[in-house]
Amino acid sequence: METNLSNEVRRLKNLKNYKNKSDSEIEQIARISCWKKQIAVADKFQDNNEKKEAEILLDNYFENYTFENYNQVTLLSTLIYEETLLKRVRDDINAVSADENNKFISDKQIQSLHAIEDRVEQLKLKLGISKVDERKDDLTALEEMQEKFRIYQEFNRNEFEAMIPFVCPKCKTEDVQMYLFRRRVKDFEILRHPFFQGRWLYSPEIYADVKSGKLAKEDAARYLKTSLRMVNWTLDNEYKICSIEGVPQEKVDEFIENNPYLPNVEDLKNDKNSNNSKSNE
Repeated sequence: METNLSNEVRRLKNLKNYKNKSDSEIEQIARISCWKKQIAVADKFQDNNEKKEAEILLDNYFENYTFENYNQVTLLSTLIYEETLLKRVRDDINAVSADENNKFISDKQIQSLHAIEDRVEQLKLKLGISKVDERKDDLTALEEMQEKFRIYQEFNRNEFEAMIPFVCPKCKTEDVQMYLFRRRVKDFEILRHPFFQGRWLYSPEIYADVKSGKLAKEDAARYLKTSLRMVNWTLDNEYKICSIEGVPQEKVDEFIENNPYLPNVEDLKNDKNSNNSKSNE
């Protein structure tokens, strides 16, 4: 290192730009030049733009901060790598957010973003570039929490539950409280779902065409985006209430008989046959 430094000092002294520089200034410039060659921050990246960004960051740090030894410069190299990586992750997230057809941002991306931010902050603390502010008051802490919550909302637009920190007024215990964001429904046209009968996947028109032979079962499965097995099961159980686990069948039958709002299965079949006969006439 000392040999390289001496050679760099001699080289700089022979340049016109450094004629008016003192020996100590030239030595510091030479030392920084040697450090730059040793850590070679641009070599850590494949993308040319990231190479340039890393070199610009390095120049800015040397211009605005003083580093006393090679160990600090090594940490600085790691910091620049993390900051360039942080920009890459942020750009990826911003690209996803800007795409109107894709509003989903994966948890993995968000976790990666936060992890890199934490590493950057720790490295800056070690280098003395940023310091722990011991003067933060409760208002500052609240503002930081509000900012984190704003970011959380931005990336969780389709979530309607959140854990909000609070302090118990009685015992002063710190805990969280679950909150539900209830969305108000207004100006919606309410329709009976055309592809469900109760909770079962079913379309009266599709199955009517299947039973009349106008539509193949395979096509019905394709229209409903289900399987042929599901279509066959539905046809076999069309007028049945399926067995309920743990409840005897006679209890189910008794419930049907005693409930005026549930028509008898035979009556349903008779009504349907009657309607088919009238339509054929």
